Amino acid sequence: MLKSQQYSTVLFLLYFLLFITQLLLCNYSTIHCQQQQFHTINVRIPSNTPSGNIFLEGTLYLPYSTNNDKNQTTKYAATVLVHGSGSSNRNETVTNYEMFNVQARPNWKKPNCGVTSLNIEPFYEIAMDLVIKSKMIVLTYDKRNCCRRPEYCKQCYIIQSTQRFSDGCYYACTQNATPQKVDFNKYSLEDDMLDALNALNYLTTRSDVNVKKLTILGHSQGTIIVPKTAALFNQQQLLLQQQQRNKNNNKKKSNNNLREYKKKEATTVVPQVTNIFLMNGYAKDWGALAIEQFERSKQNSILVKQICEKEDPNSPLIIGANNNIAFLDIALPQWKSFLPLFKEGLFPLDISYDVGGWMSGYYIQTLFNYSQPETIQKLLNEKSGNGVLPVVCSLNSPTDLNLPSIDYEGLIAILKKRQRTQIQVIDNLTHFDSPADFSSSKIIGKVLDYIRMCLTQE
Repeated sequence: MLKSQQYSTVLFLLYFLLFITQLLLCNYSTIHCQQQQFHTINVRIPSNTPSGNIFLEGTLYLPYSTNNDKNQTTKYAATVLVHGSGSSNRNETVTNYEMFNVQARPNWKKPNCGVTSLNIEPFYEIAMDLVIKSKMIVLTYDKRNCCRRPEYCKQCYIIQSTQRFSDGCYYACTQNATPQKVDFNKYSLEDDMLDALNALNYLTTRSDVNVKKLTILGHSQGTIIVPKTAALFNQQQLLLQQQQRNKNNNKKKSNNNLREYKKKEATTVVPQVTNIFLMNGYAKDWGALAIEQFERSKQNSILVKQICEKEDPNSPLIIGANNNIAFLDIALPQWKSFLPLFKEGLFPLDISYDVGGWMSGYYIQTLFNYSQPETIQKLLNEKSGNGVLPVVCSLNSPTDLNLPSIDYEGLIAILKKRQRTQIQVIDNLTHFDSPADFSSSKIIGKVLDYIRMCLTQE
C-alpha cells in the first residue's frame, strides 16, 4: 500500500514538473507553445515570365501539425505576401537598416548625431501572426531579383558600353539555392506581378486551401502590383470556368447527362481573391514620387550635417552627408529632365538607366504604368468571379519616411470613393510599421491586429 502511494506521489510530481516546464517555455517562446498547431514547408513554384522561366523558392505556413499533414481535410483561407522594391527575400529581411536619429518620431533620438540599426523581417512576423491567430495558410517567396550567393551575384553587372546587364544574372536568394538565370534586361514589374499570380495559382492546387477565400497583401511597391494581380487572377478563373462550361455543353447528349451536368455546375467553386491589403502603399506617378524621395534624401543629409557639425565635428556621418549632397546636386537635375521625357516614350526600353540604381527601360516603363492613380482605381473596382467587389484595406503613416502623406494621399482619395473599403492612418510608424521612435524593429501589435481583421473580413 505504501509503495503504491509513493508511486502515485512520484507520478504526480513528474506531471507537475512537466506542466511547469511547458508553462515556462510558453512564457519564453510563443512559437514553442504553438508548434503543435502549425508547421512550415519549403515550396518551389513554377513561374514563367518575360525575364525567365524559374521556380520561385518559398515558404508555406500551414495552420496544422505535421501529424495531420496526410489526413488533412479542413480547408483554410490563404494569402500571398508580395514584396516592395529591392531584392527582397521571402521574409523581407533587412539587417542593420540604418536610420538617422534625427529621423525618429515624435522626437529625435539621442545622440542626435547618430544612427540606429534596425533588423526587420515584416513578412515573417505577418505570416506567423496569421497562421497562429487566424489559422490561415500563408505563402511567402523570394523575389526573382534576389541573389545571396556572391559567386553568382558578382556575375551580374552593367556593361557600360552597351548600357545592358550582363548575361550572368541569377536568382539565388539563399546559400543553398540552385542558381537560376534571370534576364535583367527584360525584368520589370510585369514579372513581379506574374510571380504573385503564379503564387495564387499554386494555392489553388492544394487540397487544404479554401479557394473561395484567397487573399493578397502588398507592401510598399507591392501595393501597385497586387491590384492587377488580383484582378487578373479573378478574370482568368472566371474565363476558365466559362471554358469548362462550354466544353461540358458540347458533351451533353441526353437528359441524364444534362441533369448530371447542372448538378455539377451548381457545386462548382470558382477560385477568387476576396480581400486585398495595401500596406504602406501609394497611387502616384512614379516619376514625381522618385524625385520627391531623392529630394527628401538630400534634405535629410543637410540636416544630419548641420546637427553633427554642432554635436560631433569628427563624426563620419558628416562625410557621408557631404557625399550624398554632392551626388544629388548633380543627379537630381538630370533625373528631373530624364524622367518626364522617358515617360513620353523618347528613350529606348531595351537598355538600362541609372536612376538611383540601374534598371531596365522595361522596368521603368512599368513603374510608370502601374503607379498611375486611374489605373489603380480601375483595377480595385474589378469584381471577383462571383460578382462581388473584394474587400480592400489600406494602412499608412504620416511618419513613414519612404512614403509620407504627400505620397499616399492619392491612394486614400481613390479608396474613399470605393465600397467595401477600410482605411487606417496610424501615426508614429516607420515604413515597416515598427515604432518610429526606433525603440523596436518589430511591427506593432495594432498593425498586426488590423491586417488579421482585414484579411479575414467577409
